[in-house]
Amino acid sequence: MIIRDITSYLDTKVPCSLADPSDEGKLGLSVGNDARPLKNILVALDVTKEVVEEAISLGANLIITHHPFIYNPITDLLANNPRTSLIYTLLHNDISCFSMHTNLDVAKDGVGDTLSTLLGLENKEGEALPSAFLRTGTIPSMTLESLIGHVKQAFQLNGVRYVGDLKGFIQKVGIIGGSGGTIESILESISKGCDCLITSEVKLHIAQFAESLKFALIEVNHGVERFALIPLASDLERKFNLKNRIFVSQINTDPLKTL
Repeated sequence: MIIRDITSYLDTKVPCSLADPSDEGKLGLSVGNDARPLKNILVALDVTKEVVEEAISLGANLIITHHPFIYNPITDLLANNPRTSLIYTLLHNDISCFSMHTNLDVAKDGVGDTLSTLLGLENKEGEALPSAFLRTGTIPSMTLESLIGHVKQAFQLNGVRYVGDLKGFIQKVGIIGGSGGTIESILESISKGCDCLITSEVKLHIAQFAESLKFALIEVNHGVERFALIPLASDLERKFNLKNRIFVSQINTDPLKTL
């Protein structure tokens, strides 16, 4: 088996055609050689120095990530540049890197589906369509305060930020993995009958907009997307008989913490 066997399958399972236009040219294989025999695989949220070291320790020569390793143009390949020096390390250790970003967000069993399942949403809606990030579903009627507690437990969080009346009742929820804090996302959630939107990276003017509409927001860490790596790894393990050869990274690449 070669690396291309894995990446070709992923190109079919999570096609780039599902991705947002902002991801054009940033997905798929970014470093390495997909004709190499496959050793082990590490699935991670990001490529960082610690993740690369983890891959080396596990004998992995393929890192599959959610966030693209090369997202912005590279203007140099200097060894003393912390970012580009990782390319040296990857190539020196013959490690390939393959990324799926917004296409994994919207794909069937991707980020949106995984997070909505973890929350226990029922009557789920949201199809695997290009740039269709929002997933919606119902919950037993509960206060915003109770929902916040449920979200923290489901996503293993110490805290969240929120907009809304803690005593107000929520019955239908929208969720967008990653930075879904936009006016468009709020309006789409409202149009689908949601009482609350759960997402990441909510700016002040977005929070003010939600408050003006008396619409509840719960802001979670961007890193909750990591939960989608588990079903992805399980699918690859079953499909390619990779027991004890595919690993989900144990490195927390989200440096933001809540006290």
